[in-house]
Amino acid sequence: MIEPRRLSIAHRVDQGRRPSNEDAVVARRLADGRQVVAVADGMGGHAGGEVASRRALDALVAELERGAGLREAVEAANRVVHAEASRNAELAGMGTTVVAVLVSGDRYEIANVGDSRAYRIGPDRIRQLTTDHSFLAEAVRSGRLSREEAERSPWRNALTRAVGTDPVVDVEVVGPFSAAEPHTILLCSDGLYRAVSEEEVLRHVLTISDGDALARTLTERALANGSNDNISVALIRFGDPIAAPAAQGAVPGTGAGATSPGTPAGAAAAPGAGPATASGLAGGAGIGVAARGGQPAREPDRPGPRPAGRNRRWRKSRRPRRLMKYEIVAILFMLLAAVGLAFVLVVI
Repeated sequence: MIEPRRLSIAHRVDQGRRPSNEDAVVARRLADGRQVVAVADGMGGHAGGEVASRRALDALVAELERGAGLREAVEAANRVVHAEASRNAELAGMGTTVVAVLVSGDRYEIANVGDSRAYRIGPDRIRQLTTDHSFLAEAVRSGRLSREEAERSPWRNALTRAVGTDPVVDVEVVGPFSAAEPHTILLCSDGLYRAVSEEEVLRHVLTISDGDALARTLTERALANGSNDNISVALIRFGDPIAAPAAQGAVPGTGAGATSPGTPAGAAAAPGAGPATASGLAGGAGIGVAARGGQPAREPDRPGPRPAGRNRRWRKSRRPRRLMKYEIVAILFMLLAAVGLAFVLVVI
C-alpha cells in the first residue's frame, strides 16, 4: 500500500455547557493499514445519545477491521444501534449522526449520515464536502422553501437521516479524493459550525500549525461565540501544515497573522465550559475512541465564508425526529386546507 505523505491527526471533544456529553470521536489505524477518523453526535436524551454515538463508532471500526468498505461499515453501525434501541425501551428512538474519513494509501473517501460535517481546507479556500441531512437543508436545496421560510419552520432542526433510527439507512459517500497535495480535512459536529463561521475556521487552520492546539482553539472559539452544544473536532492533515498564500502575506479576509478579533489562539475556554478530552496522532498510530478504485476526485475549493447559524438544536433534549412521508403529506394537506378556507372566506 502506498502511504500518503506525512499524515497527522488530532481531535478534541468538549462537553461545553451541556450537562452530559453525547458526542464521540474515533481515530484508528486498522490492521490492513487503512486509517479511519469519525465523529458522531448522538441524540435521544442523555442515555440514548451517549450510547448511540459510542455504539455506532465501535461498530464502524469493527466492520472496517473485517475488511468492509466505508459505506458497508456505516450500514453495519446503523444495524447495531437500531437493534439495541429496539431491545431496550429506555433507548427507544435513539440515533446519531456519523461523518467518517477512510484513508487508503494516497486516497480517501468520506461517509456521512445526519448533519455533522466534513470540510476540505486548502491554502486559501474552505469547502464543505458533505451534505446536511436535515429538513432545513433539503428544503432549501430543492427550492421548496427559501432559507428565511425554512428558518421559521417548526421542522427546521429535524434530521431526515440518522444512524440507528430506522432498520436501513441511506449513506452518503463522496470521493475518492487525492491525499497527494497538502491540505486539511475537518470533521465536526454542529456544536462547532453553528458557532464558528467558515471564515474563522479557515483563519485558524492557516495560522496554527500544531494539530492539538488548533483543535483546542476551535472548540474554545465555539464556546466563546456562544455554542450551547457538545463540540467535537477532528483534523486530518495531509503533508506539511498549510499556510496563507505568500503573495498575500495574510489569511484571506483577515489582517496579517490574525486569529480572531481580540482573541489570541489558545485563549482560555469560556466560563461555564465543561470538561474536554483531546488526543493527537502523528504518522497514523492508533489511539482508539475518545472519551467522549478509480481516479481520485479533484474539484476546486468553494471560495468565501458562509455565516454559521446560531439556532439552538432541540433534537438533543427531545426524542429525535425524522421527517416522515406522512408528516410531509399532513403538512401539505393543512396548507391546502388553509388556502381553501381563505378562498371561501373571500367568496363569502
